[in-house]
Amino acid sequence: MRSTKVVDMGTGLFNYTSRRSKTNIWYSLWNMPDVRNEKDSLIKYKYTVGIKYSSRPGQFDSEDFNISGFFGPSVPGQHFMDEILPVRFTQPYFDCGKSNEWIVSAVSPVIDFMPRYSRYTHMRRPRIVALVTMDTYFRKIDFNACPISIGNPLPNYLAGIDRCKPTTKCKHVSGYGFKRGGYKCVCKQGYKYPSQIKPPFQGSLIEQATQEEYEYGFTCTPIQHRKVHLGKHYNTTMYRQQQSTLNTKRNIRRSTSRHRRNAYDKSNAAKIKTLMKKMGVINNINCHKQPPSSLSLSGSVIYGAEKQFESQARTALHLAHFLSSFLQNNEYNVHFGILDGGQQLQEDHIFAEVLANVMSDHKILSSAVLFDSYQFIGADGTEKALFGPWAYRNDQGFWAIDAAGLKESYLNTPGFKTAKERFRSNISELKEFHIKAFVRSNINGTYQSHFKYSDLVYKAPTFKSGRWSGPTYRCDGRIDKWVITYSVPFFSRNIYLSSVKFTGIVLIDIDLKFLDINQCQQPFYIANAFKNTALCPPSTKCSPLTGFGFGLGNYACKCKQGYEYPFEDAQTWFEGVSLELEWSKKMQGEPNRLHLLHCRVATGPNVKMSLLLLILMITTNWIAFVF
Repeated sequence: MRSTKVVDMGTGLFNYTSRRSKTNIWYSLWNMPDVRNEKDSLIKYKYTVGIKYSSRPGQFDSEDFNISGFFGPSVPGQHFMDEILPVRFTQPYFDCGKSNEWIVSAVSPVIDFMPRYSRYTHMRRPRIVALVTMDTYFRKIDFNACPISIGNPLPNYLAGIDRCKPTTKCKHVSGYGFKRGGYKCVCKQGYKYPSQIKPPFQGSLIEQATQEEYEYGFTCTPIQHRKVHLGKHYNTTMYRQQQSTLNTKRNIRRSTSRHRRNAYDKSNAAKIKTLMKKMGVINNINCHKQPPSSLSLSGSVIYGAEKQFESQARTALHLAHFLSSFLQNNEYNVHFGILDGGQQLQEDHIFAEVLANVMSDHKILSSAVLFDSYQFIGADGTEKALFGPWAYRNDQGFWAIDAAGLKESYLNTPGFKTAKERFRSNISELKEFHIKAFVRSNINGTYQSHFKYSDLVYKAPTFKSGRWSGPTYRCDGRIDKWVITYSVPFFSRNIYLSSVKFTGIVLIDIDLKFLDINQCQQPFYIANAFKNTALCPPSTKCSPLTGFGFGLGNYACKCKQGYEYPFEDAQTWFEGVSLELEWSKKMQGEPNRLHLLHCRVATGPNVKMSLLLLILMITTNWIAFVF
């Protein structure tokens, strides 16, 4: 059962402000209580946002933005030597009495302009009034076991505990948690893997190997007779012609060329290049003149978005769960002891939520909460025909508008219509969540009391219930970029309190430029518009590279088992960007090196003739002849 326990940590014997509290070390990270102002300029930052409200559909209250300012966590630049990040992490500690696990806390401050209502303005200053903490299981956090380097800087207590041999170098592998084996050993430049080994050497296998297996294995062999990249063509007679020591395979002439399945797809590659040119032409100046079909792309273009942008999508899911829980459990006319029922949702609260989504993640361009018609009830108890707080970012800053004021109603957008038709009568996909709440018994918080008036239960969607929309160009004068949209619904109780009803959707727009594409070979049933467009030669295998964004050539062509990298340079594989460049030169009839960028068959170690070896061979043959 999906059950969550919620307690008031300020009640009873729990005093997280005390220095004797061993489990809550996060409280002292921000020097609470905040009574000194020496570091206000480093810790507190003033943000400015513009908000545009709407009281009736299709019309804004004012065409100008209402500029508002507030204080929040710091935003350090890249050139600050003593930066103070907006989120700090504690050292690992044992959470005794609660989860009884080793955890790490991420802590961020809540800042207010205090004293808030004082007439003496010279006494007011931004103060840290609360802390937001998020605990993570320490044993699920990866550590980098490789030696200290640019990608693994100090301080790292567990750096250098890998067991890679001198002929290999260590590379970190994510997903292992706090245990050994989270690395792989790849051959250094000028070395190759043994022909019988499937590369690379996995750290988990090295850690499990016996002493004998470790001593005689996991070692790369040197590559003989490596080539160099020539920057200038020379006469071939200047070089000594060397006879090959390998048996070359005979090429059988065929009337028709054999076609490898899942190999390079020329027709698909041509479509992709046309697609990239089409996307590059559209901008904020000419997008209004383009037909709607030119401002949207196929859904197969965003292959892998659900994994790469899961963190951003769960931001929308988190807000959908909050709205569902609040709307299904809030009873403003119910009292429980000294506690009064909650009030209705505040408009500014929803605006703050969508603004926080955009300001906390640089990949999120916009975020919105779109209520269905007459589903939002304001603080004064009146129903609004439409209400849709929508926050976005651009080069000028952060902005928020009520989408109800737009001339075209958001109720007619494809994303909203699809979600409403899907969840208006079918709620079987929703999951039920239970909240076990413990509240304070009185104002002083003498002890905790179980909230038994009613069960806090709500139904909400899961991550898979959300919908990913194909790339669209947001041509609205606000964002004007190619975006990927993730939307997820939220629900409230129906009029009979017997079930839930569709109330609206939460959506986020993610910048398409952060999507890593995969051009490598994939089966026919994989819906990836870029598959089978990598130019890796048959002697190599394709591996996609991450972190380079939405562009062609972001893959590596690594030598297959039984092949070796032939060049003497700082690489051990061929870059996709180089192959794409040489291919374009070849198509234009220019000199290129495409025919040189391939792996060669791995050779065995050369045996050099020596006088001692010659005497040994003659002696052995003579003994064999005599006896």
